[in-house]
Amino acid sequence: YMRTNEYLKPDGRTDLEKCKRAIFREYMLIAYNTGARPNELMTMTWSDVRINPQDTPEQQQSMRLLRVRSENSKTGRSRTINAPVARRLERLQKAYENIGMTCQPTDFLFRNPTPARRDKNIAWGQPALTKRLEHVLEWSGIKEELDRTNRKISLYSQRHFYVTLRLRNAMNIHLLAKNIGSSVLYIEKNYSHVQVESNTEKITQGMAKVKTLEEQD
Repeated sequence: YMRTNEYLKPDGRTDLEKCKRAIFREYMLIAYNTGARPNELMTMTWSDVRINPQDTPEQQQSMRLLRVRSENSKTGRSRTINAPVARRLERLQKAYENIGMTCQPTDFLFRNPTPARRDKNIAWGQPALTKRLEHVLEWSGIKEELDRTNRKISLYSQRHFYVTLRLRNAMNIHLLAKNIGSSVLYIEKNYSHVQVESNTEKITQGMAKVKTLEEQD
């Protein structure tokens, strides 16, 4: 009972709970900034993170390259994600350090911080993160709104959000496909409505001339 109630205590009763909240927060924000699949992030290690030598010094303060290894990719192909997560990773590392954990190159980014497992480099799995997400949605009152409108938020929702936001901001669809490890065909099939809705200016290009001609008739 006390362990379950930790989710609901505003300040986090223990240092361990504060660490778990920090890991969860950074996981969600890194996920929303990368569009990576949950399993891809959960199997990523610190050695998979690097600074892009082609970035400017200013860009290097916020951007990082994240490697998705072929064995952890749904497609079976490795890829590199370019994302503004440098500060998120710094905060994640600090959360571990606050409870005496270090971040070695082979350690998972999102590790289980419980005392019995923190020295064994065990990834914090999807069930634990999903359960925490459910508690957050319920405690915040968002779940009630989701239930009323027949919607759902899961760990995978961040991927859909990322794709939708990138398309609305006119990201090149081929580059987007490479960054999320998907195909242009899949994006066009599932997000074509976003492209249409976000391109009013392009779709109406030249329409003023047509209207002028019609008025002259």
